[in-house]
Amino acid sequence: MAYSVKKSVKTCLSAFAAAAVLFSCCSCSLPGKAPGDAGLNQGQSRYNGTDRIDTQIGVVGNSSQTKNPASYDSASDSQSSQFSQLSQFGETAEDSEITSFVSAVNADWMKVIYQNAFFEEDKIKAVKDLVSRNVTAIAVKAGKTDSQLAKRWKEVLESARNSGIPVIFFNCDPPTDDSALYAAQIQTKAYVEKINGQAASDRENITVPQAIRTIIDDVPHEKIIRVNI
Repeated sequence: MAYSVKKSVKTCLSAFAAAAVLFSCCSCSLPGKAPGDAGLNQGQSRYNGTDRIDTQIGVVGNSSQTKNPASYDSASDSQSSQFSQLSQFGETAEDSEITSFVSAVNADWMKVIYQNAFFEEDKIKAVKDLVSRNVTAIAVKAGKTDSQLAKRWKEVLESARNSGIPVIFFNCDPPTDDSALYAAQIQTKAYVEKINGQAASDRENITVPQAIRTIIDDVPHEKIIRVNI
């Protein structure tokens, strides 16, 4: 009788340990899948159910107005002055897309940590910094990449993946061919029209906050998500 009880307890403990390991693996990433792109949608993603006000989205922009790094943190006391400075970048269509993106995220009560980076080396450093801050997700507007930069991008994207942080590329081509290193591409109507050279439909487009929450909550989604700004 005692042996039978001990055996049952041991079996239960083994099952519990196995379940814990499985949950731990699912909470970060699955083989061949990026965080935010596994389509789990069963309470197993890293931030599923996180309150919007506790959500921090790191945004790495690409202003053509300045080559000097600049930052904006909506959680800081100087929010108004910093966002005013960020808005001054919005003198071109590309810059306005970044400020509109940040505004949309802020309007949904999610916090934004914005870092402006003109050069790819600075963008990689910015992503690395955001990973160290353990943000909820990272949105990047990447630029042209050579083989050396592609290697560095892969390293920092792998770091984000290992930390369970979804990475989103906004209105740009991903600097990697490995789709397991990023959750999705978010594209605006203006960007789609620019790359396709023809008018794009508004049908099936969603808002920026909807797209971000879909990725954070690991709801099944397309690799390319069209948004309205």
